[in-house]
Amino acid sequence: MLVLVAAGCSDSSAGTGPVSSESLIGIWQSTVPDVSAISFEFEDGQEFTAVYADYVNRRCTTESGVWTVADGSLTLQITTRNGQLVSGSVESLSYGRSGSTLTIAPPSESAGTYGRVSSMPICADYGWMNMVMSAEIDGVMTDFSTNGLFIINLGASLSSGFVSLTGYSDPDGRGFDPTCATCQLLNIDVYHELGAALEPGTYPVETFGPTGNRAGAQYTPSFANALQLGTNDSDPTTQPWVGQVLVTTMTSDLAEGTFEFVVYDTTGTGPPYPSVTVTNGSFRLAFD
Repeated sequence: MLVLVAAGCSDSSAGTGPVSSESLIGIWQSTVPDVSAISFEFEDGQEFTAVYADYVNRRCTTESGVWTVADGSLTLQITTRNGQLVSGSVESLSYGRSGSTLTIAPPSESAGTYGRVSSMPICADYGWMNMVMSAEIDGVMTDFSTNGLFIINLGASLSSGFVSLTGYSDPDGRGFDPTCATCQLLNIDVYHELGAALEPGTYPVETFGPTGNRAGAQYTPSFANALQLGTNDSDPTTQPWVGQVLVTTMTSDLAEGTFEFVVYDTTGTGPPYPSVTVTNGSFRLAFD
């Protein structure tokens, strides 16, 4: 609910007084142009869904759970966040309604002002995707997860038979900085070379396979230098390419799977060329 606090403020107050729970049922939205959009859907069965769109950071977050009201206080028991189960997350907010305007405020904060809307948005409406990616790089677990940094159209990928999945490691919080020595980039390309739509399956690291599926990858261990390693940057006759990408889900809204491969450095002395082994890799690219 931090987005509600930071982005949903206005000059209104939540002093319109407590109202019945029935008056909350429906879809409500508060917007700050070019900053945020916060949407709630309160259902009759006391379940709720929330979508927080952060335009500044190009990030979308979803939550769902159970809501109750008592003595002018709205309590949200959050059970899922971005599709993952959570526990012990409870928010207590003051609320009020005046005509067609609903106000919701965290304790000691200005209230967000909400109006009724006809439909509940989903994160796909904003076009920002969340990439959850991690892998062991020579045995060191590395988080390459990003939020909205790279825009990927999975709908186009389904029709074109190609998708490029890019993860960014930023342990010091410097952002996408080309001078960052600790920042790493991992890019995985998945191809269906027969021109068919991408689908779940195994995509081996190779130039071309009998199924028409193949994968390639590039790894940048440090943005402070120009070194980039590739899965097929070696001589396959003396140092065969190794690895695969296993796509378990591929839809217009979701791509997920696992991967493992070796990336080579042809700027070094070889063959055999210096290499980095990537294991226990997984990715989930989604709008939720």
